[in-house]
Amino acid sequence: MTSLHSSWPDTGLAGTLVAATLLLALLRILQWVRLCWEMPPGPWGLPLVGYLPWIDPRAPHLTLTNLVEKYGRVYSLKMGGVSVVVIADPDLIRETFNQKITTGRAPLYLTHGIMKGYGLICAEGDLWRDHRKFVLGFMRHHGMKNTGSRGAMEPRIHEVGAQLTKELAQESEGVDISGKLMHHVGNTMNQLIFGFTYKEDDGTWRWLRYLLEEGTKLVGIAGPLNFLPCLRYLPQYKHIFSFITDNQRKTHAEYQKIISAHEEDLLREAAAQAAGDETSSDDEAKDTPRHIVDAYVKKRRQLGENVGSFTYKQLHHVAADLFGAGSETTITTLKWHLLNMALFPDIQTRIQRELDERAKGRDYVTLGEGEDLPFTQAAIMESQRLRSVVPLGIPHGVSQELRVAGYRVPRDTMILPLLWFVHHNPDTWPDPELYRPERFLDTEGRVLKHPAFMPFQTGRRRCIGDEFAMMIMFIFTTRILLKFRIKLEDELKGDPSQEPVCGITLSPRPFKLVFEPRESK
Repeated sequence: MTSLHSSWPDTGLAGTLVAATLLLALLRILQWVRLCWEMPPGPWGLPLVGYLPWIDPRAPHLTLTNLVEKYGRVYSLKMGGVSVVVIADPDLIRETFNQKITTGRAPLYLTHGIMKGYGLICAEGDLWRDHRKFVLGFMRHHGMKNTGSRGAMEPRIHEVGAQLTKELAQESEGVDISGKLMHHVGNTMNQLIFGFTYKEDDGTWRWLRYLLEEGTKLVGIAGPLNFLPCLRYLPQYKHIFSFITDNQRKTHAEYQKIISAHEEDLLREAAAQAAGDETSSDDEAKDTPRHIVDAYVKKRRQLGENVGSFTYKQLHHVAADLFGAGSETTITTLKWHLLNMALFPDIQTRIQRELDERAKGRDYVTLGEGEDLPFTQAAIMESQRLRSVVPLGIPHGVSQELRVAGYRVPRDTMILPLLWFVHHNPDTWPDPELYRPERFLDTEGRVLKHPAFMPFQTGRRRCIGDEFAMMIMFIFTTRILLKFRIKLEDELKGDPSQEPVCGITLSPRPFKLVFEPRESK
């Protein structure tokens, strides 16, 4: 018979187990402390929400800039459940973002929960690499990267720019330039992506422009919904979530109609060629992709039954990314630059003097002549620096642990390049709040490539449409400044550049400009 005493556990063994458990717990705590000690310094937050309650939703870039003064140019904090490392040093941003392990996307609800990792902006890994290569190849072929001839796209942009100046000449009073820029820049993107443009009063086009305008206001990199997805069930955020998801579905359905119609056109062209129709396009023209959708459809045909990642769903997201990001950032930069021309008339005069000398009576200058217009280029660059339309940059994800400035950055950390501080650091840019195009000119008056200037970010995920955007900005602004003197309609209402609106981009408050025709030069 088993005694009662023998059923009790051995006290020596129990003590050993308790001691071992406590020792393991202590080791885990010490390991956690050591890992935290190796992380960049930063502010403490609250459980679940992290530092989000202290981030100003109207100016998150200023909140994060203030933390640089306390913690340095590399610091860490929690945003919801996401570990974030903020880098405010241009050399460190360049070094970090040139690494393959930082080409991932941050674990944000927008990229993973809503966009599901599709497209260009929200994709990573092979999907991102394959489609970035595809789009870059198309852009090079059509003259939108440094390695290609600019001859293909420049005439199209000049045509749109000429139409814009024609419309401005018909305005006798102050005009809100936002709508006109959205129509013309947006249609330039439509031509690139879909191969056609909309009339300004087209119902579908009005709706797409509305989505672009509202979407950029509702979605922000530092928005709480990105870090606390559960908020989408609360009334305040439910509207935002529904706006994004519902209109994403409708937009993609519209894109599919365009894609299907183009596929039918290609079938008709092939049938006409097979029938020996001499009026059909020649082989070279037929094989040369005319726009992104055309190139994508032809790529799918080359791949046959195994299209891999080149799916219609991915094309919907790629088209939306190119249109949304390409249009919004370019439009916002143009608005800032034209506003700066009105706010700084002496600088406007100097640009116009330089343009007049080069144009010699023409109402335009070519992209190739840009090298002879250093002050004009420097003024555009200074508008990009001063206003920094993407002040928080585009965050990256980390696929494996790395070191930044000697600090440990764990896997799945979100790295945020604080471009606002990079472009407003007084040690780099004396009097950073002043508009001085001379910052971008060397002692001989030539355009200077400043190492702390990165409006299109840097590294392996640098903005894919950087040169295309610069082409649009140069052609539009030079055409406008050759033809008009720009003034603020009502200077008594204050400076519209103060207290800008921060969404995905940093936009000026609404304003109206007067475009006075200049005398022929």
